[in-house]
Amino acid sequence: MEAAAMDMKAFWRRSHIIPAVIAAVMLLLACGNMPYRYYGILRWVVFAAAIWVIIVAAWSKRWWIIPFFAATAVIFNPIWGLWLDRSVWLVLDVVCAGLFVVSVLYLLPRRGTAG
Repeated sequence: MEAAAMDMKAFWRRSHIIPAVIAAVMLLLACGNMPYRYYGILRWVVFAAAIWVIIVAAWSKRWWIIPFFAATAVIFNPIWGLWLDRSVWLVLDVVCAGLFVVSVLYLLPRRGTAG
């Protein structure tokens, strides 16, 4: 029973990887010329992925990463989004894509720890 609990703990600590990678790829694709609808979907995906990274960071007790993803969630909030110039969005897209990549590496369980 203990091994199953450890496997679930390890699963939840890695559960941010797929949403973070999807968000990072979509953010980089957004630097191109995409249809308007794509950017609406992008907001939902990045918002949801940022919230999930915050949850995993809290579970992992890696507190310093949380404010970066809270800011990302606010910036990409699909309900009351920010309306910025395209040049600003390009910078934000690349920076946030980098944050998601860092989260994939940083939030993995440390070697020598359970889960």
